[in-house]
This record gives sequence, C-alpha cells and structure tokens, in this order.
Amino acid sequence: MEKDIEEKELPFAPGFLTEPLSPRENVRLLGTKCHICSAVLLGSRENCEACASRNVEVIPLSRTGKIWSYTILRYPPPWVFNIPNPHQPPLPVAWVKLPEGVQIISHIECAPEELHIDLAVELVIEKGWEDEEGHDILMYRFKPVKE
Repeated sequence: MEKDIEEKELPFAPGFLTEPLSPRENVRLLGTKCHICSAVLLGSRENCEACASRNVEVIPLSRTGKIWSYTILRYPPPWVFNIPNPHQPPLPVAWVKLPEGVQIISHIECAPEELHIDLAVELVIEKGWEDEEGHDILMYRFKPVKE
C-alpha cells in the first residue's frame, strides 16, 4: 500500500525535496552549501550561484525557521505552475529564514493577524495540486510552531 502512495506522489520540482516522499513528516527541503564562500542556496545545484565554485554539497535544510518579513496578499497571486489557485485572499506570505541562512518565500498557514517578525514556523509538505496523469504534486509551506 505504501508503495502505491509513493508512486502517485511527485515533488513540485526535481532536486528540492528529500526522498522518500513518505512519511511526509520526514521530508525536508534540499539546499546547496558552498565550501568556498559558505553560501547556502535553496535546491540542489552543481555550482554556487554566489561565487560560481563547483565545490558544493547538497544538504537537507532545517524543518523550522523564523519569519524574516511578511505581507498579506489581498488579491489572487499568479502561480508559476498552471494550476487553479487553492488559496483565496487574504493570503499570508512570508520570507522564512532557516538556521542555515537560506530565506524562502512561502505561504504561511495561519490567519493574517497571527503573523509577526520572528514567529517560529515549521515546514509542512502537502499536496499542492494534481497533474494531468493523476499524480499528487507535493508542495511546501510553513505553519506556526505550536508552543
């Protein structure tokens, strides 16, 4: 049964999520750390975009971070992928800073009035949409850490 679930689930883009994709609580975003300039970038890459070095390592990123900056979208955003927008305004969106120094823009699963700078958040991997072949496309977002 578990194998059937994994075959139906795909990451939103190659090189951005650890595998296996199940259980979702264990999935993390991937980053690339440069051993020359120490930059850490989102996604797996063959070279550093900061200094062009090929002396890089793909690493799993932390599942928790803090809100660095945020905004509330009050209109439906255009989506990179051709999918129906499952979220309607107002939509909390933030730059999440991970301990590795990476800043990731993400939808935040909370009410707009809950957002604030330095809010502790954790990664959530969930179905973002379904592709034409019936695969669940897994996407990331963050939600406030329960204290």
